Amino acid sequence: MRFAMGWWGVERGDRLRPNIVLIDYESVQPSSLEVLAADHFGLKVFVGSAQSKLPFDPVTAIQRMGERAEYIEIAGAGPRNAASMHSPIQGTAG
Repeated sequence: MRFAMGWWGVERGDRLRPNIVLIDYESVQPSSLEVLAADHFGLKVFVGSAQSKLPFDPVTAIQRMGERAEYIEIAGAGPRNAASMHSPIQGTAG
């Protein structure tokens, strides 16, 4: 039996749970995103308002993920952990 599971659906009929990875880009700049290429991974990248430029390699890797990935801009100047506070709030607002 096949399962229709949205963007994280697996064609083999396996039922894998989606894994949403949250990256606070102000704090963590991953050297590689290859492990997230599998269809059951999603990605939300929190970018600070002061970060006007991002390196080419991670940006292209994120773009290849298509609708499974998104950038979320943290507006304004706030506490050091503003992205950490934004992620649970953003998740409950939508």
